[in-house]
Amino acid sequence: MTSRPRTRAKVLLRVLLAAGAILAIALVARAYVQQNRDLESARGDLAKLESLIPEERTSANVVPEGESEPSPVVNIDGRDYVGILEIPSLDVRLPIAASWRPESPRPGAYAGVLERGTLAIGGPNTAGQLGRLTETSDGDRFTITDVTGRVFTFEVATIETVKSDEKAKILEKVEPWDVSLFADTFSGQEIRVLRGTAVPVFNDN
Repeated sequence: MTSRPRTRAKVLLRVLLAAGAILAIALVARAYVQQNRDLESARGDLAKLESLIPEERTSANVVPEGESEPSPVVNIDGRDYVGILEIPSLDVRLPIAASWRPESPRPGAYAGVLERGTLAIGGPNTAGQLGRLTETSDGDRFTITDVTGRVFTFEVATIETVKSDEKAKILEKVEPWDVSLFADTFSGQEIRVLRGTAVPVFNDN
């Protein structure tokens, strides 16, 4: 015969487990809703940004030599943007804010200058943004269009993993990479970094 205190303890344990499961589901659902809101907000700014960039686009080369002047920006609702990131293989097309913040709902420039081949862009680790960088393949092409209409094309060279407390390594140019895209892993302990090399544009002249 089971004692009453032990039976009550089992019932209490089941209640606590059920409550924990409900709480976990609620947190996941809340995070999913917030991710969708962030993505819609980014896409809203993307539409506004596209209307401000000249319709005539020109292919451009990365030029490492020269002074590293700040990238041109346009302001949308009080936020500066430097251009548009498009990764066809991931169905990603997003605006790039002029500065990166860990809590930002959209990608942003962490450091460097696009035309000098030193730009690093950080973004959210969600599927609609930069959360699927590891699903790209070497040689996949992606583009960054600046606010003047210049289109810079890059190829995926490699994917690296950097510890979260060693973010400075993102800016280390050990190989001839021309752009870096990065996002935290879900654990927050590591950072996935996509390295890209510029695809040169050859003039007919």
